[in-house]
Order: sequence, then structure tokens, then C-alpha cells
Amino acid sequence: MKKGTIITLIIIVTIFVIATHYNIQKNIQIQYTNTISLKLGQVGVTASGITITPLTLVSDSRCPTGYDCVVAGDVIVTAQLSAGVEYNSAYTYRFSERKPVATKFGTTTLLYVDPKSPELTPTDPNKYIFTFSIEPSTRPSK
Repeated sequence: MKKGTIITLIIIVTIFVIATHYNIQKNIQIQYTNTISLKLGQVGVTASGITITPLTLVSDSRCPTGYDCVVAGDVIVTAQLSAGVEYNSAYTYRFSERKPVATKFGTTTLLYVDPKSPELTPTDPNKYIFTFSIEPSTRPSK
């Protein structure tokens, strides 16, 4: 190979590694507690080593700001959970605000969602922040 080709190849690989590292840093959040706040598609790792990723905002039927509603409504999001290499798989669950869900990794609760209530016009799902609490089980369930 020519010297110029090798230098170009090294530059391309270096840019790729830096870009990949930046993207990973931006999309992963490591928390030293078992409560974590994430946007859609963002990966979070809790103190207990459980990984959670909010996948889809299924619905947000909460009462819009400035309105009085007969029914309070709810927000529903799907999220993927996994833990360490021993589990070897990721599982997808559906969460509603303040309703604990028994998962393979323990009890997971969607504590709250920002914005606190939706606007009358639909909010961009990528602007939502979901806060989860994960109480790990003492042993993995089968």
C-alpha cells in the first residue's frame, strides 16, 4: 500500500472510533441508584446492573394543562430490560405511571413522566423523560 492510502485509512478509522465513542457516551446513562431518568432510545444502567431502555411511547391520555378532565388518563411506554451476561436476553414490558410491574429482574415502576401533563397538541415523543425505579429481585426468576 502507498503511504498516503495508509494515512487516509488511519484517519478514517480514527474518526469512526471517536464518532462511535461520542455516540455511545451520549446514549448511555449509568446511575448509582436504582432510579433512572431516560428519553426514548436512551440506555440506562442502574446500580444493580439492570439495563433499561424506553422504546415506544404507546399513548398519553393524561389531562392537558389548563383543562379539567373527568378521567385523569394515563401514559403508557414500552421498555426493554436486561441484566448482565447470565440472563443472556432482553425482555420488553409495558409500563403505566405509578403501577409496579413484576419483571424477570424484579419490580419496575414508571415513577413519573415529564412533561407532567401533555399539551393539547401532541408533544414530540423524543422530548419525554421517563423516570423508572427498579427494585431488583434477590434471585433471577425462571
